[in-house]
Amino acid sequence: MSFILKRVEDSIPVSVYNNLMNEYTSKLNLSEKNLEDLSKELDECNLRTSKIDYKKCSKLAREFVKSKEITRAMIVEIVKKVEIDNYKKIWLVWA
Repeated sequence: MSFILKRVEDSIPVSVYNNLMNEYTSKLNLSEKNLEDLSKELDECNLRTSKIDYKKCSKLAREFVKSKEITRAMIVEIVKKVEIDNYKKIWLVWA
């Protein structure tokens, strides 16, 4: 390892190396934070989808598509609530 560092010192000044390493460390930390955020979002999404009764949802969707007019009652039957998360993504919670 010291051989590599010696070669770097011979090629670029220490201050440039330190600046590059600081920039790299900063980007690495940001990427790790983004990974944590995405992991939490995936867990929330998996939790939401695990609660869905897909057979009931499929039946309601077929009725919804077949109908010529969509009524408020139909929408209320399909959608339990609407959620907007911190990233301004809209989630429909199915009934």
